[in-house]
Amino acid sequence: MPIVPSIAARSVAQPVALRLDKPAPLSTAFVHDARGGAISASVVAHASGAEFFVRKQIDRVLYEDISIEVGSSMPTALFDWIATSWGAKPIARDGAVLRCDSSFTVRSERPFEGALIAETAFPALDAASKAPGRLTVRLTPASIQPDTDPGTKLLSTIGKGASKLWQVPNFRLAIDGLDCTKVTRIEPFSVRRPIERAQSGRGRPTLQPGRIDFPNLRITLAAISAESWWDWHQSFIVGGSNADSDERVGSISLLAPNLSTELARVELTGLGIVRLSTDPPEGSPSLIQRVTADLYCELMTLKPGSAA
Repeated sequence: MPIVPSIAARSVAQPVALRLDKPAPLSTAFVHDARGGAISASVVAHASGAEFFVRKQIDRVLYEDISIEVGSSMPTALFDWIATSWGAKPIARDGAVLRCDSSFTVRSERPFEGALIAETAFPALDAASKAPGRLTVRLTPASIQPDTDPGTKLLSTIGKGASKLWQVPNFRLAIDGLDCTKVTRIEPFSVRRPIERAQSGRGRPTLQPGRIDFPNLRITLAAISAESWWDWHQSFIVGGSNADSDERVGSISLLAPNLSTELARVELTGLGIVRLSTDPPEGSPSLIQRVTADLYCELMTLKPGSAA
């Protein structure tokens, strides 16, 4: 089972879960939190005759995006949906956000239809942190149904597969030809896909996925390990050797606490360096000097790790 940051209940009192229905297989798992998904409407205003005020009326029904905060493990179906959303043919899925009471009885079910993943946000990967690793996944649904109270016990697949804890200091960066052994931080980054909504009469809206502009990466490493980075900076920027053939490939691995088992991997293609600077140490002069590198990336691919 692919693993990335454990889908955990938001609290003991109010567990939250995500259910994916179509296409098969059905998959339900706890999430840390879920927000959004309100049903609203746009309003049009118009003047009428000699009236001194503006008249208003409802125009179109609007469906707010749903943001899911995912903790430390997720079922294969959710992982695959995210991975596919970064590719040429993203898949639309139906599902529901479920809110439960302390006995795991579903007290609020908010169904959605035809949702596409519009954003996957990664936290800062920081060797000095002890924070749990969580992703934020933003869904754009074609439509949302009003909440119901089914009163049924939660049917969940959680715990039926491997579950391995991921924390933000547990990562590994690798880039061809560069010394990445002393990389200490990668700033937060998000994979965003614009989603256009087309309305045809009173039928179900159609969502059209746009082109992804994959994010830049800002990387911090110890200055004593930066020689290969300076060489690339000199060649790629100053020397002008920056054709497609001069770009590099790499990967970001999310690791288990043993720092060797790979839980998931973001493969990086078309890397180019755009800035490299030396940062003075903060506080005591004896602290390790750092270097900050900014890279562009043309393509990111989410893959299950070797532990899957």
